[in-house]
Amino acid sequence: MTTKPTNVPTCASCEYNYITTCKKTGKDVQDYAVRMSCPHWCPLLEEVDPPGSHLTPGQYLGEVLKTENIDFVGISNRCRDEMTLRILHGVCGIANESGEIMEAVKKYLFYGKPLDNTNLVEELGDLLWYIGITIDALGSSFEEVMEKNVKKLRARYKKGKFDAEDAEHRNLDKEREALE
Repeated sequence: MTTKPTNVPTCASCEYNYITTCKKTGKDVQDYAVRMSCPHWCPLLEEVDPPGSHLTPGQYLGEVLKTENIDFVGISNRCRDEMTLRILHGVCGIANESGEIMEAVKKYLFYGKPLDNTNLVEELGDLLWYIGITIDALGSSFEEVMEKNVKKLRARYKKGKFDAEDAEHRNLDKEREALE
């Protein structure tokens, strides 16, 4: 009685057995031609997942969906108050405006376009507008946010100025304490 070997590299999409092909062709499992004989093998995935162990897009999506929070009733209930909706409005705007600022800098750095200072100042103003909405929704102020940020930075940088060692080895408990 022949038993199927364990840990045999197979294509996750079709269970195509590379060993079978190796025996037929006399080539090593890692041989390019052997991998190419599987209709689902993708050379672009090889660096991420070695041949025979890669995830298909469908398998990846299955893993993603296992970890999605699908408590839509709970999520919906948490979105019913004005504060939460204002925070959501603010952080969506912050993300969008940050992207627009990054786009302008990217075009300057990587495409050689002129840096449009007028546009950057306008986008920074928009960013501050959304930050203002978020600060107000939290019942805070620009002054409080700025003061707490400085306290946190003082807790982080022991010498009162940037230090790579302090930046890499942050004491998050000490920083949190400075914020409270």
